Amino acid sequence: LLKFYEMKHLAAYMLLAISGKEPKATDVKKLLKTAGINSNEEQVDKLFNALNGKNLEEVIEQGKEKLSSVPTGAGGKSGGGTAVPIAAAVPETNAAAKEESEDGS
Repeated sequence: LLKFYEMKHLAAYMLLAISGKEPKATDVKKLLKTAGINSNEEQVDKLFNALNGKNLEEVIEQGKEKLSSVPTGAGGKSGGGTAVPIAAAVPETNAAAKEESEDGS
């Protein structure tokens, strides 16, 4: 849905949306201008056409579902499996640093 849009436009849209305001194209352009960022009129229009009539929360959920199926490149394993070995390595690193400080190194 939004794969061809510059993130700055979408980010401005989402900031306005979470502020409780119904974003308008002029609001997005104004927010970007206030931040010193140039906006692209065509991109803003495409963004609003793509989101027209859609619930932003539903669009985000659909995006999360799509991202969950993206391979993470973890050597053929699922990306979620790497958290435990990394967490287990942290105490070992701290223990090694403690031993070095005790040795006076």
